[in-house]
Amino acid sequence: MKVEDSVIAFKLNQTYHQGIGQMELYDITRHSWRVSERREKAKYAFAVFHGIVKEIYKIAAWLPQNSTLNTKEFAADADLSINTKRWEFVGNIAEDNIREKYLGRDISGCFKSNQSPFEYINC
Repeated sequence: MKVEDSVIAFKLNQTYHQGIGQMELYDITRHSWRVSERREKAKYAFAVFHGIVKEIYKIAAWLPQNSTLNTKEFAADADLSINTKRWEFVGNIAEDNIREKYLGRDISGCFKSNQSPFEYINC
């Protein structure tokens, strides 16, 4: 499938699991990435598991890692220090027309690298 919008697709193959809750999926998608300034060009973030889009978020802003609370921070060993080399986004579930276009679709053909944990598409 061809992606026509500006997207950063996060490959969650190590952290996604069946039965994952909506908040946990949001947190693992948005939190702690070593992304470049190119991130600012992405309008949407895709949560991707083995090439399939599991959820889509409209990005509102990028902030240094640990600037906002997330479910992982309730763990006893959580490192809550601000890290300006890693970034997290805040946002909302994307609008219906975008979700209808991409949700549940295989976008693995858009990936240039299997090594990178994320892929910029049209950014």
